[in-house]
Amino acid sequence: MAVGLTGALLIAVNRSVLLAGVMMALSLVPAAALGGYALVVGDPATAGGAALRWVHDALIVFACAYLVVGIHRKRQRRTTQA
Repeated sequence: MAVGLTGALLIAVNRSVLLAGVMMALSLVPAAALGGYALVVGDPATAGGAALRWVHDALIVFACAYLVVGIHRKRQRRTTQA
């Protein structure tokens, strides 16, 4: 969750998008790697759990990004109207 917030914050304040992408990917890669490994060794239960974990992590990253960007835009509108 912290990675999603940090990555979105970096994008919202016009910092390096490359760094934010790397941070978000770091939160998603472990579950994807475990799923791939589980498929190779023939363990569908673990692969399913890893897929569920990946979806969970991705939803958290997207929700945090949506929240941070929304708050940032709202604050920008408030400062331009004042």
